[in-house]
Order: sequence, then C-alpha cells, then structure tokens
Amino acid sequence: MNNRDFATYYAEFQKYAPHTGYETLVLRDLLKAGLSQELQQLLLPQPILPAGLTEFATLCQSLDKNLQQANSSRPRFASRPPPRA
Repeated sequence: MNNRDFATYYAEFQKYAPHTGYETLVLRDLLKAGLSQELQQLLLPQPILPAGLTEFATLCQSLDKNLQQANSSRPRFASRPPPRA
C-alpha cells in the first residue's frame, strides 16, 4: 500500500481478487498483508477481525480515515538545513 490511501489500494485489490479463485479469508489476509505499517498497527488492538472481506475493508477504510485526519491535524515543521561547520 505504501503511501496510498486505503481506498486507492482497495480499488486496485478488487480488480485482481476475483481472478485468484481464493476464498474470502485468504483474500482478507492478503489484503491485510498489503496494508501500510501504520494501518496494520491500528488493527492490532482489534479483538476480532471481521471474517468477511467487505466488512474487513470497511473497518480498514474507517481506520484509514481516522489516520488521515490525525495526520492532517498535526503541525508540520519545515525541515531545517544542516548547521554550517
């Protein structure tokens, strides 16, 4: 997933998933494996992950939205040039 938002990642995932022939739980695990580290960290406190792919994607979308909002509300500091020697 890298720096893409979840919706973009999931849209691409949905293009290929039907052609794999994999069952729902396998697809869910593959989707999870491709998530950003930040989103995977947000899934850790979840006591039970939804078994359905759609339900899991809905949870990820909600978590990603919260993450994007939190990141956009953080103050951004300009990077400073290195000190001169």
